[in-house]
Amino acid sequence: MKGPFQKSVKMQKMSNDDYDKIINANNRSSMKSNGNNTDKEKKDSSTLRLVLCLLLLAAIFGVFSLRLFNWQIVHGEEYKELSEASTAHTVVSDATRGEILDVNGRPFAVNETAYNVVVNKVYITDDEQLNVIIIDLLNILNECGEKYIDDLPISVQDGGFVFDEGSEGDVEYIESPSMLNKEGLTADEIMAGLAERYKADIIEDIFTRRAVISVRYNMEKKGFSYEQVYVIASDVSSNTVSVVSERTQTVPAVEIRTVNERVIKNGSVIPHILGVVGKLNEDEYNENKDKGYGIDDVIGKFGIELALEDYLRGDAGEKTIVTDADGNIVGEEETIKARPGDTVYLTIDSNVQEVAAYTLEKNIKEARRLGEADVKRAKATNAKQQSKMGEDCIAGAAVMLDVRDNSVIAAASYPGYDISRYYDPDYSSYLFENEDIPMFNRAFDGAFAPGSTFKPCVATAALEENIITPSTTIFCDGVYDCSKALWRTPATVTSPR
Repeated sequence: MKGPFQKSVKMQKMSNDDYDKIINANNRSSMKSNGNNTDKEKKDSSTLRLVLCLLLLAAIFGVFSLRLFNWQIVHGEEYKELSEASTAHTVVSDATRGEILDVNGRPFAVNETAYNVVVNKVYITDDEQLNVIIIDLLNILNECGEKYIDDLPISVQDGGFVFDEGSEGDVEYIESPSMLNKEGLTADEIMAGLAERYKADIIEDIFTRRAVISVRYNMEKKGFSYEQVYVIASDVSSNTVSVVSERTQTVPAVEIRTVNERVIKNGSVIPHILGVVGKLNEDEYNENKDKGYGIDDVIGKFGIELALEDYLRGDAGEKTIVTDADGNIVGEEETIKARPGDTVYLTIDSNVQEVAAYTLEKNIKEARRLGEADVKRAKATNAKQQSKMGEDCIAGAAVMLDVRDNSVIAAASYPGYDISRYYDPDYSSYLFENEDIPMFNRAFDGAFAPGSTFKPCVATAALEENIITPSTTIFCDGVYDCSKALWRTPATVTSPR
């Protein structure tokens, strides 16, 4: 029983172990086979995606190639002629300047609509055409009683040309390398050189020739170009607008443009504070051209107009205009929209300011009148003191502050002036030649003895140091004799603690 039976059992066990090994081996073989199949499927999927991407790129390049073939081969000549015939120009549109108002919104400086006659180079093909347009336009302006902008420093006299007084700077510019490039020329020689430069030497009438040269000279100075129009006459009447529009319908180079003109309301209220705007001079242009200022732009010259220039100016816009070979506009697009300037509110109350200016002037004149009368009486009685009685009172200032925040409610300076007439040549001469210096701002820049206005400062210091209290009584028995204009006794002060 032992031997054969035990051997049989042992063989049976070995057979079972071998069977398990065989099964495990088959399972591993099956798993390996499945893994190989999965890798193959992933590889096939990646290959398919790559092929699809290549086909898509080939399709895109094919479309571009067909379009390029169509543009350059099929329609090449057509597009070439179109590109040569059409021209795109960028035109700058001015921004509306911000207004200046008082604390209650009453206007100090505002904008009003005005009309300028301008020449646009976009529609001009040569110098001869431009000269003809200028002559026709000057005749129309003359018939309407309008003046064109004339800055040429040379005038006609006795059938020839002479330099205007004070024209040295302009003459030097004309003789510079940027223009005639010759020095020491006479007025006739300069006019001959400019006439040749602007092809105006064929114009026989000397006055017409000089007018055309003047306009062309100003055009060159102002940077007349496809992007920069030239203003030949500014702030023209509505009648001139109608006449020019009617008689230049077939001349697209001549345009009427609506502009905003700076207008000062009641220029005698705050002339020293408000300031004015004006055309850029050479130094101002060189300093501000990187900020987007054009040669024909305006800028604040002094006062609030200058101090808050960055807020008031706004940002100019741009338009792209496309014209064909005949100068006709075939496309127009606003690429940058203009942004108007900010409105500025001052702390000044115009009503209080007017009262301050009026009473200041009234009291200064009255003080001078009484002083002159006292001097006259003193001289008549042969008095010891015969001067310094108020007869020299010719100027002064009055300032009112808000005690809550020290903002300026009124700031009057006398003598004053009308700033709305600042650019009037005769009035401007009067301002600069007046010995009383009306343009000097005595309220802000004057140096005066503080007088009784300093007493609150002393009282405040005394209160802080507990020298006095709010109930302290100050007694003064000094007497002012108006007839003799002197203190009879000094003041005495009592300060009970």
